Amino acid sequence: MNRYDEIVMEKVLVIAPNFQPESVGGATRIYEMVKEIQGEYDVTVVCPPPTYPFTKYKKSNHIFQKQILDGITVYRIWTHQPSTINPSSVGRFLYYTIFPILTNLFLFRLLRDVSFVIISTPPPSLLITSWIVRLCQKKLIIDVRDLWIDALISLKYVNKNNLFVKWVRRFEINCWKKSDLILANSITAIDRIKQILGLNSTKIKYFPFHVDL
Repeated sequence: MNRYDEIVMEKVLVIAPNFQPESVGGATRIYEMVKEIQGEYDVTVVCPPPTYPFTKYKKSNHIFQKQILDGITVYRIWTHQPSTINPSSVGRFLYYTIFPILTNLFLFRLLRDVSFVIISTPPPSLLITSWIVRLCQKKLIIDVRDLWIDALISLKYVNKNNLFVKWVRRFEINCWKKSDLILANSITAIDRIKQILGLNSTKIKYFPFHVDL
C-alpha cells in the first residue's frame, strides 16, 4: 500500500469535563466511548487537568498541554482546581466555567479538519464551547450523561424559580435544539429531554454506559 492508498479517517473532537485518570463515572464513560469509536475515527479529547475528586491530583501549571494516553491524543486546558475536598460555591463555579471559556480560545485551531464534535455534559457550562463549534459550522453531538439541573432541584440544592437556574436551563435547552444529535444514557433521560423540548425528536439516541456497549 502506498501513501495514496492510505485510508484517511474522519477527525472527531470530544470535549469533556472529566477524563482518565480521574476516578469518576463521566471520565470512564468518555474513555470507553473514545476507545469504542477509535477504530473508525481519529479521535482527540479536550478536557481539564485531572482534578476530581478535589485535592487528589497535583495542580497543573499549564494553560494548554498535549499528551498521549493509551493511544488517545488528549489536550488538557487549565481550569481552577479547588484546594479543599468540599470547596465553596465560588470554587465550584470557577472549576466548572473557566475550562469551557479557555477552551474557546483554542477551538479555532483544534477544529481544523474536524468532521464533528461531541460535547459531554453535565455541567451545562461546557456548552459554552458549542458557540465556536457552530460558528465553525461543525456537526455537533451533545452527550447528556445526567439531567443535572433536574437533579439539583429535586435534591433542593437550588430553587427552580431562581433566575440564574432558569437562565442556565434555557441556555441548555437552546443548545439541545441547535445540536445535530443528542445522546443520552437512559431511556428515562430521553423521555425527559423529549418532554422538555416539546417534540418527539428522532435526533435523540440511546447511548448506554460502557458496560452495555
